[in-house]
Amino acid sequence: MLGTLDATIPTTRWDAVLMCCYCRRVRTSSGMWQTPDLEPEGRVSHGICRTCLATYHPEISPPGDS
Repeated sequence: MLGTLDATIPTTRWDAVLMCCYCRRVRTSSGMWQTPDLEPEGRVSHGICRTCLATYHPEISPPGDS
């Protein structure tokens, strides 16, 4: 279920940029996590990317994620 939600919601309902609270990468509109060249402008909402989820919380990471 987590993988389904993660893949379908690129931003929050308030059009905020999603930023991983561990590695500080931002989520693009295509759903990929990338390191930004500059700090994002506007609203920022923190989440966790799949890589950091697998690293820091393997007990809740979907199978096959790394």
